[in-house]
Amino acid sequence: MRPFLKLTKQFLIETAQENKLRWFEDQTNRTTEFLRNRVRNEIIPAFRKENPRVVEHIQHYQDQLLEQSNLVDQVVLEKLTKLQRDESFDLLALRKESLPWQKKIILKIITKVNAEIAINENKLDELVRLVNNTKQAQATIDIGKNYKFEITYNYLRIGKKITVKGEQVKKRVVTLNSWLNLDGDAQFQLSNQKSALDADETMVLSANQLRFPLFIRKINPNDRLRLKNGGYKTIRRELIDQKVPNEQRERYFAITDVDDEILWVPGLRKAWLKEPFLKDNQQFIMEFRIGGSPHGQ
Repeated sequence: MRPFLKLTKQFLIETAQENKLRWFEDQTNRTTEFLRNRVRNEIIPAFRKENPRVVEHIQHYQDQLLEQSNLVDQVVLEKLTKLQRDESFDLLALRKESLPWQKKIILKIITKVNAEIAINENKLDELVRLVNNTKQAQATIDIGKNYKFEITYNYLRIGKKITVKGEQVKKRVVTLNSWLNLDGDAQFQLSNQKSALDADETMVLSANQLRFPLFIRKINPNDRLRLKNGGYKTIRRELIDQKVPNEQRERYFAITDVDDEILWVPGLRKAWLKEPFLKDNQQFIMEFRIGGSPHGQ
C-alpha cells in the first residue's frame, strides 16, 4: 500500500508543520547521486516553472493509463477463457488474434502459471514467432523457473520440465504372475491366467511367440515395431502419426523379449510378431493398466 503516492512532498511537509508532527528524513534524499532524487529535486522543479500543475497532470495521466491497463487486462482474461481447453490453450484460435493481443495473452498465460517467471521483450518475440510457425507441429522453449513453453499440434501449454531419472530408463525383468509397479501409477504383469482387463489393456501370445526372459523399459524413439508386411516402423514415427504430445511420450513403456525385440508398447501399438499365434500352445497374457490396484493386491 502506498497511500501518499499522489501527495507532493511539499504538501506532506506543510501538513506536518501545521499539525506539529515530527518526521524523519533520509539525508540521501538531498543528494543527486540517485535518479529519483534528480527527478524530485531538479527535473520536477524545472517543469513546474513551465507549468505549475505539471505533477497534477502527470498523476491524471497515470490514472488514465491504469484505467486502460485494467480494461485491457479484463479483455485478455475474456479471450483467455475462450481459448482454454483444460490445462492447454487453443493454438489455432490464438493465431487468429492480432500480434499485440497474442503478446498480452501469452504473458497472461505465463503469469497465471507462475507470476515469478520474467519474460523480456526478446523472449516474448521468440514465443510469438513459435506460436505463428505453422511448419512446426511440436516445439518447446525454456522460459525459466524450471518451466517450458510448449506447442503440441493444435495446443499450447506451460508446464514444468520433466527430468527422467536414471532408474527409469533401466529395463526390469518380467516375472510370471507377478505385478510390477512402474512409475506414473502404472502396473504390468505377464500371466498364464485369464484376464478381466479390456482387450486394449492386454496382449495374448502363444508360447512359440515368446523368447524368455521378457523385459519392460521406457521406450526409445529409435525403437522399432515389426509390421504385418515384415517391415519395421520406428516408435518416433508412430508417436508422430498418432499425434502424441511431447509431454506424454516419456510415459510409454516397451515390453521386449530376450533379444530386445519389442512385443508391445501399451497404449500405442502391438507388434506383428514373426511367429504365428498357435491356439494349441500354452497361452500367455500381458496386462498393462494405469491407476487402481492390480488383481490380487
